[in-house]
Amino acid sequence: MTVAPACLVLLGVAMFLHGAPTRRWSACYVVGAVLCLYLHATLVLLVASCSAGVAVHRLASRPPGIFRDLAPWVAANAAVVVLASPAIFAMAVASRTGGLDWIGPLAARDVVRGISALLSGMVTPLPTPGLWLAAAFGLTLTASLWDRRPDMRAVTVLVLIPCCFVGIAVLVSLSRPIFLPRILCWLVVPLCALIGYQLGRASRFRLVLAGATSLTFLIGLIWQLVVPGTVKEPWREALMTLRPGLQRADLLVLSPRFNPLILEYYAPGLGNVRMWDETLPPTIMTSVAAKLGIASVSRAEIIQTVAAGRRVWILSNTPDLPFLAELSRAVRLPADEKQWLCGKSPCITAVEWAPGPA
Repeated sequence: MTVAPACLVLLGVAMFLHGAPTRRWSACYVVGAVLCLYLHATLVLLVASCSAGVAVHRLASRPPGIFRDLAPWVAANAAVVVLASPAIFAMAVASRTGGLDWIGPLAARDVVRGISALLSGMVTPLPTPGLWLAAAFGLTLTASLWDRRPDMRAVTVLVLIPCCFVGIAVLVSLSRPIFLPRILCWLVVPLCALIGYQLGRASRFRLVLAGATSLTFLIGLIWQLVVPGTVKEPWREALMTLRPGLQRADLLVLSPRFNPLILEYYAPGLGNVRMWDETLPPTIMTSVAAKLGIASVSRAEIIQTVAAGRRVWILSNTPDLPFLAELSRAVRLPADEKQWLCGKSPCITAVEWAPGPA
């Protein structure tokens, strides 16, 4: 969804740096940038990275009339801000109201995992072979670039702007966590273009790079075929299994950070649904629950309902398992508990308390 507009943005930057007519590069850049801002909040960092890349390119190349030459670029970015102002306003509101608080604090392993997934594949296991494969491939590509550096325009579009994006995302995440592996998905386009650019030029590392690229692609593809879907929560399967029991629930509780749209999509029409309120900061999940008309329920109310001998179900995702464990210690043993795995870790947990004495 974000790859095509990101490509338009990078194409617009490349055309601008090449000296193409303003109407041509600005059409690509403005359309792509506006689409990016409406499609995903993190792509505002791509627009910022492009401006940083253009500034570095101009300072490094020092063309005549450098400031006059940047006037169309400034005008194009002003047009982007005006056309995307509703999306920018929505981003600001989400940031202030805690709409992004479901993302955990940034850790170094998150960055390593994201870059490894980009280079060696989303489902290739870490650290072996994913991390070592990504490291070997990255070192080979770096050596190739060191041996035969592309021209400044290619370096700006294919290396500098992507690196700026990752760097800014990491810096922003130190105070407002936004870093997830999927925000790097558009980087596959400049990465592939850079690999193709280097493979098309004679260098000492050409054959080594070709071998590293082929090996990385082959191993990543094998894992993609061997373990399809294991990193995705199997909600369709889980809710097909659980639906008969959920339909009889006197109280169906969604864990505090559960996405209510999952239930709306895979098991619509269920009644007595409530969102578990643990007095956490508001997130996009609580906003969605409110829009769907799902009221909240406190831990004390859940305990009272179980103690009253009513049929209670709780659906929990992985981040909320500690809340479920604490509640389980305060009530009688459940009648049933089911778990579904993502790889080797539980990602869906369903617990039922059947009618009976406390």
